[in-house]
Amino acid sequence: MKLIRQNSTASAKKILDEIFEEHAQFSKGKNKKDDLTLVVIKIVKDSLTETITDPDTSPNQ
Repeated sequence: MKLIRQNSTASAKKILDEIFEEHAQFSKGKNKKDDLTLVVIKIVKDSLTETITDPDTSPNQ
């Protein structure tokens, strides 16, 4: 949870990359017996228009 809080302003892709990197460091040298599946869904409320937007596809960027 700390990692997610530290990256709360980052894109969902960046958060996903950081989680996988942290996992790789944590499990370094250990046998990986299973695959990893992770989904990051980030919902951002636009306070000006009261709509929910995806920051990765927002036309304002």
